[in-house]
Amino acid sequence: MAKTSLVEMRFRLRAEELRTVAGTATQAQNRQFLINIAADYESLANRAELLAALNERVARTDSRDAGSPEPEGAENVLEQDSKSLTLDDKVQLYRDMAADASVLGGAAEGWTRKGWVALSESWTKLADDLEDELKHRWWRKVDAAK
Repeated sequence: MAKTSLVEMRFRLRAEELRTVAGTATQAQNRQFLINIAADYESLANRAELLAALNERVARTDSRDAGSPEPEGAENVLEQDSKSLTLDDKVQLYRDMAADASVLGGAAEGWTRKGWVALSESWTKLADDLEDELKHRWWRKVDAAK
């Protein structure tokens, strides 16, 4: 089975986030709209998972076929995503999710808008905290090298 890619993880997190928000929506039309978007994100996550699995399968097939060298510059598109997430990846993931929540907040009304804005601020704070951690780690390495 393919490892979870960053793209797949982002889509699944977004779908879960939208289902959670839909559970708090008071208007049925808004709730259904959010549930439909969450279903679309799940579909995208499933496609990303399938693509990662196909890339793994192709890579295994290519590695068994020693007679034909891999073309220069050819690479597995999702190879980086299938590795464990680095702090930089997490920062980018949180920043992307904050931007998406901000856009959704701009399109919402009333308390729903406040919820999206608060969610965007939370994701931004998480990204900022992780960036601070990265800076501290870098300075510790610099100090240790002296």
